[in-house]
Amino acid sequence: MKIVRVITNIKSPDGRPRTTKIGEKTLLIGPNECGKSTVAEAIQLAMTGSVSGLFMRPKTVKAGAQLSALCPANEEVVFAEVELSDGSTARWEVSPGKRAKRTGYSGYVAPVSELKEALMGSPLTAYKFFFRNLAETLDKKELRDAFPKSNRMPSEEAFNAALPPSCGDSLTPDQVVEMLEQAGKLKREAKAKSKALTDVTRELQGAQDVPKEDIYETWKSLFHALKYEEFKRMYKEKADLRGLLATEVQALGSKEELIKIEKFGSAKIADKLTEMLSAQSLYKVASETRQQGNASVDMAVEFASLETALEAAMKNLVAPYLRGYINRVNDYLPDGDEFTINTSGIFQPALKRSNGLHIALSGSTEARVLGAMAAALTRPGVPSVVILDDRMWDPKTLYRTLAALDDCPAQVVIMSTQRPKGKQRSKWEYVQIGPDLEFQEDSIPAFVEVDEEIATQGTLNPMG
Repeated sequence: MKIVRVITNIKSPDGRPRTTKIGEKTLLIGPNECGKSTVAEAIQLAMTGSVSGLFMRPKTVKAGAQLSALCPANEEVVFAEVELSDGSTARWEVSPGKRAKRTGYSGYVAPVSELKEALMGSPLTAYKFFFRNLAETLDKKELRDAFPKSNRMPSEEAFNAALPPSCGDSLTPDQVVEMLEQAGKLKREAKAKSKALTDVTRELQGAQDVPKEDIYETWKSLFHALKYEEFKRMYKEKADLRGLLATEVQALGSKEELIKIEKFGSAKIADKLTEMLSAQSLYKVASETRQQGNASVDMAVEFASLETALEAAMKNLVAPYLRGYINRVNDYLPDGDEFTINTSGIFQPALKRSNGLHIALSGSTEARVLGAMAAALTRPGVPSVVILDDRMWDPKTLYRTLAALDDCPAQVVIMSTQRPKGKQRSKWEYVQIGPDLEFQEDSIPAFVEVDEEIATQGTLNPMG
């Protein structure tokens, strides 16, 4: 199932929707700011609800508050709709101040900007991207078996804590990446908790334990003091009970103890007891805080171990998929280009040259490599679109790129400010966007002759 028509009013100067027919392989030709990127953005939004490369942002954008800026002046709704070969549609729309809404068919759109976003990040970011897009579902045992063998293996507790809540016995690549990110999050949370508890423990480091016997004796003294004070009050008020009260007072303790009770009184003894109980409580808090801090340190170590193991496992598991992927990328590159990925401590796409690896790719070279990489991510039987934006194509390189992508299983849309050399390729539709261009002469008369020339002339190598 393929896209056959794109209808949108994105960036429309008069607010009216524009319709563009799309073929199996489509080259959108037009000057800068003529609307080529609008067609590409409309395809992304209609099929996925998000778009890459807008508002000078390298990441994908899907928030309605941001995308409503695409709405033409004086219009209440901005929309993008694609019609598919079976008659079904996919539509995205948003009104200023409202949430974006997407309905209909969902498909995979591989804009080069999204791929480039992954490659511009850290090596781990690139590994996550390709693991998600290349690897297959695996069970938990396969994942644990891929952990590097070391003296410290992640504990079952840490492993289970990082598992996605919705997973069963098996894990999708997305869930493995989610698990890796969760392990990192739990590690950071455990470290933060440990630091906070350490700070509290430092504040309580002067707390000392109070023996239970001392607290008991102080309680006893308080009880005796209260009784003594009550007997003393009654002794003054009830003359007929003085003999009995005197006996009770003597039972409270020796003469020295009674003098001490008289001297301090129940109020001071109660204050002392309060201090002792507070000190005991602080000591318990300090002890519990210290234990929790130590436990948090241990969990931080466990989650760090899990994060390291998951990262290594992901790289080990994706390695064979990357080898096959590199071969597929080369299938979609012009003859003379040999693609590889430098993984020596980094993750860097490169072209092999006689004098070594060329990683400083730019302009049309970067565009055709990224286009081939995006094409190689598509899977047979899965409807998908590869979008390759304008990168200052020269006519010869553009022609070679079209030829290399002839047999890509995905639908391909390429944008260019100029027409490629030679006659129109049979598998491609050239769609004029905006004012007509003054096309270059067809200096290469036939497809076969073009391929032979490309195969024999080193001057066509854009890298020189």
